[in-house]
Amino acid sequence: WLDNDGDTFTDLVDQGCVDANDLSEYGTNECDDGIDNDDDTFIDWPVDLDCSSINDISESSQAISLTIVWETILDFGIENMNNIRESTIKTSSIYLAGNVGDGNADHNTIKMDLNGSLLWNQTLNTNCNGSSDGNCTETAAAIALDSSNNVIVGGHWLFSPGGWTTWKIIKYDNDGVLQWQIDGPNAIGGYKTADIVTDSLDNIYHSYYTGSTYHLTKRDSSGNFIWDILPKSGNQMVVDPNNDLFVCGSYSGQVILSKIDPIGTILWENFYNNAFEDSCSDIQIDNSGNIVMIGTTHLYDDSTNWDRNPLLIKVNSDGVLTWQQVLGNTDITETEYGYDLSIDRKSVV
Repeated sequence: WLDNDGDTFTDLVDQGCVDANDLSEYGTNECDDGIDNDDDTFIDWPVDLDCSSINDISESSQAISLTIVWETILDFGIENMNNIRESTIKTSSIYLAGNVGDGNADHNTIKMDLNGSLLWNQTLNTNCNGSSDGNCTETAAAIALDSSNNVIVGGHWLFSPGGWTTWKIIKYDNDGVLQWQIDGPNAIGGYKTADIVTDSLDNIYHSYYTGSTYHLTKRDSSGNFIWDILPKSGNQMVVDPNNDLFVCGSYSGQVILSKIDPIGTILWENFYNNAFEDSCSDIQIDNSGNIVMIGTTHLYDDSTNWDRNPLLIKVNSDGVLTWQQVLGNTDITETEYGYDLSIDRKSVV
């Protein structure tokens, strides 16, 4: 943190990293606030970058008060948003997927900037593959981004009367222009999308289900079919840097985690049991390759009470349990669920 680039500021002060020298001097993994709170003779930022002492870690992970930055209402009719994603590039945007309309609802995909302003809104009405004389409810259930921030939407539609249901995949470019769409086969009771993700090569992994039977399909960036397998569950997915796929869900009342390689081989399946009925509703990977899952557990073997609690599970990259924790109030009269999680760059959940 010396002024090695002759810009009259020490690089500790020159925090904007506006030139190449500052960027290299400053580093990319600052620990915390630049104060030597643990008396180790170094200010914790940016010299003490490895956060090697316990105090440094606690300083960099202090609880913060949350302030609502903005709220916005997007009114295109009767809205139901099912999934949210944020782009990974510096000019970040927020993407939402759901449906719009009442009775004959349509797929709805929205892009916003980080100030909450609408950039584009795309509504796709496929009329249930041309069906008529009934109600067609179309829903975008999951959303993913590829390396170019093209938007991949996984959904399904339901036609009634009759109960015809099938999955759907839609691809938009980053300006909201439709690139292609694929529909599954029509079937009574049919197929619904569970999740959709992409890997570093822009391949698309699509999980869909009928009843308790899950399918996991891999397609290329143009939507061409590559393979299909039947894991025990496929509720939520995440891809690691090696393009291996981790899939979580519920099976026989337990959380199940599967690791699948890029050619569709199930490498292992592990089960995690906290109580009588456990599920997984989201999964993420931290900076060390550990897997974190959130879901819901039913603590009591009694169908007459409503007790449910969020269940948080962390395992290593081999699926070995690190810890699990039940969150919320365990009063048998209260019902609480775990739905979604995120992990910051310091692996704080």
